[in-house]
Amino acid sequence: MKPKFVNSVKRIENLEVARYLVEPLHHEQVAIFLRQAVSVGQASQLLGLAFHKTYTLIKRLEQMGIIHVVEKQKRNGKAVLFYAAVAEKFFIANTLLPLQETLSKVNSAFETMLVKNLVHASWGDLSETCGIQIWCESTGAVRCVQVQDVDTYLEPQSLAMAATYGMWHTFQFDFEDAKELQRELFALSAKYAAKAGSQKYLVHLAMTPVILE
Repeated sequence: MKPKFVNSVKRIENLEVARYLVEPLHHEQVAIFLRQAVSVGQASQLLGLAFHKTYTLIKRLEQMGIIHVVEKQKRNGKAVLFYAAVAEKFFIANTLLPLQETLSKVNSAFETMLVKNLVHASWGDLSETCGIQIWCESTGAVRCVQVQDVDTYLEPQSLAMAATYGMWHTFQFDFEDAKELQRELFALSAKYAAKAGSQKYLVHLAMTPVILE
């Protein structure tokens, strides 16, 4: 059932609601009601939550003004309510929820998810042989890498390994090179965002000038 929106855009004025909406883990919950109108039972199946937990979630979203009842149907003598988002889009001004706080909440949630899944995908079950190896090369450079065992490096590009990538790089180049890399990253992101495969992946591409304080 298609959702029936009250507004095309809803401006969020309540700080509690704003903080709820920017949580990455809540995005998928709200997305269900943006895509369609659903009953508690349907939402329970889509979210993979128990019926009573879904009911509690829906009542909370309704109380915050994020969703509303769009239709009521009678089934076996009982009323079944269908819920949808109140608007196609939600807008939160930086004056309500400062950008620094927003990024902190979003990044911390995603980073926790990224590390948890990256470790599991890269190493699988915990093992005493797998770990981090730190040493100093003859050039004086310090290396810190994941290893399967002492001096046995992981080969992440091997077909036997999960498709993962988790590295921090510090590059030094001119502004024109940085803009070229920025354009390439946006294009690469758009290319793979258009795909719809069977496995969900969390991808983080980031770049910023380093300002020394």
